[in-house]
Amino acid sequence: MALRATFAFWDFLPTFAEIAGVKTPANIDGISMLPTLLGEEAMQKQHSYLYWEFYELGGCQAICVGDWKLIRLNAKQPKESKLELYNLRHDPGELFDLSQQYPEVVASLQVQLDSARTPSEVFKW
Repeated sequence: MALRATFAFWDFLPTFAEIAGVKTPANIDGISMLPTLLGEEAMQKQHSYLYWEFYELGGCQAICVGDWKLIRLNAKQPKESKLELYNLRHDPGELFDLSQQYPEVVASLQVQLDSARTPSEVFKW
């Protein structure tokens, strides 16, 4: 049976906290994966989106919303950055960039990508 739930590494803390019966801090982004692990996917909370970034290699940002994933490469150089769009349901290996075929999806996800970012004092772009 394939799972449709999407999780990230920041979901491990709330998952292990729930298993241990420990209260999870309110100011974290993670959600417990325990319902899915127990086979109760209908009870599973979902992320509205997942966002992450890496400072290395010119900077990279990504956001996943539903089946879509938008990646911004070379993010530290906005004039030279490139956006790539993938449908993870049909292309889990991210082999086929669909940004030219779905400009409206790119535009919508780009707004979310930009608004999700919190500037870092350590890694300045």
